[in-house]
Amino acid sequence: MRKNERPKIKIPYSRKHLCTDIAILAIVLLMAAAAFVAAGSIPDAGQVPSHFDFFGNPDAYISGSQLLRVLLVPVFMALLFPALFSVLRLFPRRFNYPVTITHLNAAKQYQISVDMIYELKLSISILFVCMEGAMIYSIFRKNGYYIFAMLFPALFWVFWIIAKGFRASVRNR
Repeated sequence: MRKNERPKIKIPYSRKHLCTDIAILAIVLLMAAAAFVAAGSIPDAGQVPSHFDFFGNPDAYISGSQLLRVLLVPVFMALLFPALFSVLRLFPRRFNYPVTITHLNAAKQYQISVDMIYELKLSISILFVCMEGAMIYSIFRKNGYYIFAMLFPALFWVFWIIAKGFRASVRNR
């Protein structure tokens, strides 16, 4: 069945989805607070490491006054990506599925995909928290090694969510 021939089924906004959206909003507010606190604790004249080589040594610096702008980038991204995913959830019949969508399995497949979108929204927000935490840690420790250590588990989690949704979709043909 082609995408425009798939049934149009509205997936309800559940309590789980509401809790996920509230958690994402709380994460973004905490990230913004952490950015303001970290930027306020660095003197304007101070040099802050902004880039690290492969071994974790700083090789580029920014001024303390530019720090807030740098730290607000993950906050903005943690707002932007979940907002885009919220728009995507409105069109589950347009998604790519590993199984053929029929009138019999459409509701279940759409529900799985919308639930996966909400899990991805939360996971990506957590990924941006890890990025900002690693940035703040590296600013005060002058070592960028922990950036990699914090990002790999978060990226693994995102890929695990995608694999879990794929398995659920195939299992519920």
